[in-house]
Amino acid sequence: MNKIGIIGVGHVGSAAAHEIVVRGLCNHLVLIDRNDDKAHAEELDLADMGSQTLSHTRISSQDYSLLSDADVVIFSTGNMNRQERDRMQELEWTKKTVYDAIPKLMASGFNGIIVSITNPCDVIAALIQKVSGLPKNHVFGTGTSLDTARMKRVVANKFHVNPKNVAGYVLGEHGDSQFTAWSTVSIAGVPLG
Repeated sequence: MNKIGIIGVGHVGSAAAHEIVVRGLCNHLVLIDRNDDKAHAEELDLADMGSQTLSHTRISSQDYSLLSDADVVIFSTGNMNRQERDRMQELEWTKKTVYDAIPKLMASGFNGIIVSITNPCDVIAALIQKVSGLPKNHVFGTGTSLDTARMKRVVANKFHVNPKNVAGYVLGEHGDSQFTAWSTVSIAGVPLG
């Protein structure tokens, strides 16, 4: 992949950036954050770390124009000071970040794929699609993929197996309405139920 952007480099966004650089997933990584100092600090940390990786990733920050030819942009804004326990309560804050960041992204000429990991995940993905005007097959939310990974870890711990041997899905909206579809869960191909 030529270029990946990350909008929002808090805990989750910076973890994604780290993995992208370590794995050499792109030639150029662009970081955007509402906090200039945070974005520049992440840029320097990743550039320093990049000298120890097998591949080289150019790191830039705080320039939406660099996203014009990005293949993928990860949208990972979040409210670091949130007190809400319900992910839907985050919508008041996170929708403001969509209305702020997405027009700037689209003004750059961006026409790639957006992957949203911002809560409430499915709602924000739908809002990004509406605000961006991109086709629906260009905007994705991670949905319950994290919850599925967590379920696999818990099942693996319970049965003392490698989580890679656990299959199955958590369905619904990432939040209070999600549920494990137990009929899909198996260990090394053997159904749990």
